[in-house]
Formats: sequence, C-alpha cells, structure tokens
Amino acid sequence: MKLDEMEDAERLALGTLVRVMVGVDGEYSAAEAAGLQQAAADLGEEQFWALLKEAGGRHVDDDVVEAQVKTVDREPAREAIYGVLFGIAASGSIVQREGRLLDWLAETWGLAPAAEPNGE
Repeated sequence: MKLDEMEDAERLALGTLVRVMVGVDGEYSAAEAAGLQQAAADLGEEQFWALLKEAGGRHVDDDVVEAQVKTVDREPAREAIYGVLFGIAASGSIVQREGRLLDWLAETWGLAPAAEPNGE
C-alpha cells in the first residue's frame, strides 16, 4: 500500500509510529536509516519524508499514540504500517522495547506478531 492510498488518519498513525519506533532505543543507527530509506522507496519517497517531517513537529505521548492507532480500521493499512515498523526494527537487531511496541501493535490490531524481541 502506498501513502497516497492511505487515509489521513492512517498516514498520521504511520508517521507517529515511525517516529516512536526510531526513538524507542535512544539512538538513530545506520541500520535504521536504511530501514527508513526502504520504507520511503516502498511507500513513496516525497510523501514519506514530508510525513516524517510533519510528524516530527507534533507532541507525542502514549495517549496520542494509542488514540491514533485506534483510528486505523482498514486491515491493509494496519498490515502496511506494521510492516514498515517491523522493517525498521529488523534492519538491526530488534531490541526489547521495539519488540514490545510491535507486540502491542499486533495485539491491538489483531495481527500475528512477526518476531520476538532479541533482548536489549
């Protein structure tokens, strides 16, 4: 699914969740940069980077993340967002906090988790 196929709420959730995923381990690695590049290529370069820039200007806390995740109703969008996040996390080793975010998201959306955390 490309970004232009997503609804506004789905794009907003994606931008927020990517921001959370990249920041969850406290560092921005070369592997994460490669994962973001791949996501941009898959979803649409210009729109993806514009979305992340927009997401960077918003206040994000657990309540905001939870509220945005609950607005994503369409299964293809859920799977696409989860896939992007998994790709970013799996570009290096999936640390425990990344695994917890992926597991929570899979449970919330009724998806099968793609991986178990490797530890921290």
